[in-house]
Amino acid sequence: MIVDDTLSMRRRLGRVTVMARAVARAQQLVSHLGAGAEIAVLRLARPTGPLAMLSRDARRVRAAVASLDPGYAHAAAAPAIGLAAQLLASSSLQERHIFVITD
Repeated sequence: MIVDDTLSMRRRLGRVTVMARAVARAQQLVSHLGAGAEIAVLRLARPTGPLAMLSRDARRVRAAVASLDPGYAHAAAAPAIGLAAQLLASSSLQERHIFVITD
């Protein structure tokens, strides 16, 4: 999954930031995908992390999602999507998806 960590994610919607909503949505996605899913967690602006490898360890994935915070940069999606595609190429699962969570 790729989570937008650009400047726009600092914006507040009521009492919470857009990033807080994105993190909550990402955590829901981890639950929805369930056991056996291979998940990487990439930032849009800094795609090398926080979990730039596929993992079936839900605790590790959830910790990576929880560590996300917005930066001050703008970013193009192509580098993060390219890295996600490379990671998925090594997956042993037949069904593969790239989820992008953004505003």
